[in-house]
Amino acid sequence: MLPNFLIDENVRRDLLIFLTKKDFKVLSPQKGTTDNEIAKLCLNKKLILVTNDTDFSKYSKSKIYSVILLKIPQAAKDALLNLFEKLLSKQINFEGKLIILYLDGETIENL
Repeated sequence: MLPNFLIDENVRRDLLIFLTKKDFKVLSPQKGTTDNEIAKLCLNKKLILVTNDTDFSKYSKSKIYSVILLKIPQAAKDALLNLFEKLLSKQINFEGKLIILYLDGETIENL
């Protein structure tokens, strides 16, 4: 079963398009949705949050399902898509994980 994602409003839309084309279920929060509302939605629907907002790295697994924190410059579209595809190919169990993506790789921690 493919993971489901919630793409935060601060993430390039290119990633949303990329994931949709690969048949992933991808949602976006409405503008003005609070961090707590986003976390609750992710937890209830088992959505992996993709964000640039470091505040989400402080949430515990009892508050949010999973977080992919992007530490990739916004202008680096191709790098973002390539690194995300590489991450997905690893078939990680995302539940309860904080994954931080960098230009030179990623770190995976428990929330």
